[in-house]
Amino acid sequence: MTQSLSARRLPLPHKLVLALLLAVGAMLSTATAQSRDRLVIALPIDITIPDLHKGSGLPAFGAVAQIADPLVLERDGEIIPWLAESWEYTDGGRNLIFKIREGVKAHDGTDITAEDVAWSINRFREISIGRSSLAVVTDVTALDDYHVQVSTEEPFAPLLATFSYTLIGVYSKDAYDAAGSDEAFSLHPVGPGPYQFVEWVPGQRLVLEAFEDYWAGAPKVKTVEFRVILDEAARVAALEAGEVDVIHAFAPIEAERLSSNPDVTVINPPSAGFIRLNMNTSRPPFDDPRVRQAMAYAIDREAIDEAIFLGTAPVSHSLVPAGTFAYTDEFDVYQYDPEKAKELLAEAGVPDLTFELAYGAGRYLLDSEVVAIVQAQLAEIGVTANIRAMEWAQFSEYIRQPPEESQTQMNLTWWRSVNGDPDSAIGVFTAAEMPPAGNNPTYYVSEEFERLYAAQQTEPDPDARRELLRDLQRVLMEDLPAVPMYQQPQLWAARSDVVGMEDVITPLSTLRPLYTVSIE
Repeated sequence: MTQSLSARRLPLPHKLVLALLLAVGAMLSTATAQSRDRLVIALPIDITIPDLHKGSGLPAFGAVAQIADPLVLERDGEIIPWLAESWEYTDGGRNLIFKIREGVKAHDGTDITAEDVAWSINRFREISIGRSSLAVVTDVTALDDYHVQVSTEEPFAPLLATFSYTLIGVYSKDAYDAAGSDEAFSLHPVGPGPYQFVEWVPGQRLVLEAFEDYWAGAPKVKTVEFRVILDEAARVAALEAGEVDVIHAFAPIEAERLSSNPDVTVINPPSAGFIRLNMNTSRPPFDDPRVRQAMAYAIDREAIDEAIFLGTAPVSHSLVPAGTFAYTDEFDVYQYDPEKAKELLAEAGVPDLTFELAYGAGRYLLDSEVVAIVQAQLAEIGVTANIRAMEWAQFSEYIRQPPEESQTQMNLTWWRSVNGDPDSAIGVFTAAEMPPAGNNPTYYVSEEFERLYAAQQTEPDPDARRELLRDLQRVLMEDLPAVPMYQQPQLWAARSDVVGMEDVITPLSTLRPLYTVSIE
């Protein structure tokens, strides 16, 4: 009312200016309202391609996975039916048969059938960076319109859980054929997921639109934009300014500061990844288990969590990630005890221990600070750890030399479970993972471990398998080829009006289907 009276007293040019300002204001108001139906998630890495089977980088996988859809989901170690509504094993566990949900539509309007599923799995097996996760699979066949059979030479207990791996998404084969080429499909993928492809600008953004016919229910947010913001400070500033709704990957000190902002919610979900200090068990000084155990007693892992990560990186108590099937912390006896460490070194005859501690500088959150505090803690018991910071490519090659050529002594790496099952985490300690072909930076060899590992892979009974996995953790924590250090924080933050984000973040920093996330 006051604005109308004032306007009547203004000369004509001023009235025109006021009218323009009011119109602009109305447009901005409309745009603001519309923007709340647009969820903007800032990622710390680029999305190299919108094709789930061809991409790289876990956060980017979580973005492009919204176009496809998985057969099953994993939550708290349990496997949940998704695009596959049920499953059964035949031939003594050598065949896993999925029953595909009927009536599921792809974004092009076609039905998703067993043919689409079998074709998608086989495409993943051929071209994905994660295809080794299905290396045991010998054949994938559509039995009829809604049954798919996955075959292995021998029963493989973790097989079902493996299909919760974010990278194994289902696409529409009809859309692939219609695209005319593999490259054309990769640039405009079509699947049955909660969001359909709209736009991809390399180095900038991926824009998706809600698929109203999503079988699990229409997404609550119309548009999702994954925006690439590589700089951490810029991501945090964009969140606080309301320019984006969700961010991922930032320092614990920023998490502490953001926690006091009433407009922001900080999320630090359980992580499937953890940091280890690997020791070369094939040569002195770490060929003696007492020396390896002494390192564990000498390192105060709780202090590292508090001093560097401000309590966001819980100590790891096993060489499998916390939260995975059969995880137990009962064999971690290595409470901080420098006197015990010195006793063990004296027993082993190495009271004046000196060695190299190598790491890929900057690869993992605050890794330089971690190795520095480890060095200082070891110095307190008279051990000299000479730190060697390396470029990641150089470091990666350095720790994958053949056993007879390897010069590594102690090194810091990250490892994980890809599916909530410990098999993919502890498999790295098998002889099959020996460098240069494999990823075993400890060069650990144990007949007992190999026997137990092989047995758990083919054990169909969950309770019996749980016991085998428990024994495997006991063997590893006694032999201690690596010191489990801490769970890698996977910090996220969201504007306080974003609802449900914490439910869709996986322990691998990817995202489950986003259809339940809303903006209130």
